Amino acid sequence: ADASGRAALHIPPPQADGTVETSASLEPDFKEEIERTIEVATSTLDEAWARHGEPAVTMVKVDVEGAEARVLRGGRRLLTACLPLVSVEVLGRLEHEPLEQLRRALGYVDVALAENRAAVRTSVEPVPGAPNHLLVPPSRLPAVLDELRGTLGLEVVEA
Repeated sequence: ADASGRAALHIPPPQADGTVETSASLEPDFKEEIERTIEVATSTLDEAWARHGEPAVTMVKVDVEGAEARVLRGGRRLLTACLPLVSVEVLGRLEHEPLEQLRRALGYVDVALAENRAAVRTSVEPVPGAPNHLLVPPSRLPAVLDELRGTLGLEVVEA
């Protein structure tokens, strides 16, 4: 989260086919229907990083069902010190402006990842067919784009 303490975790009901729902979130509007909430302990990315001795971090994957901006706000020290690549989901039904504000503040570049293509973008916003985004420090962008082209065989476009 963006602060240590306690927060409500919003749990949706089981899916219609009986599948257990696993996408609980700190964001109350992540799902259309919430079955219940439970109180959970929260911590920040910076605190976790400090507990482990502030090691060099080259990549951060954040998959927290709509609370990505919260996690990244709680990791500003780590993000500023290590300049890691940051993998996040940007879904159309959720507010993306907090992620865009954070991207601007850190000076990162957004790369939307689709099945066969990577789109270098000037802002974080939902892209149909490309929910996964990579936030990249400008100094690392050429190497990342080379890797996406070479190893993954993606077409890289400026959007």
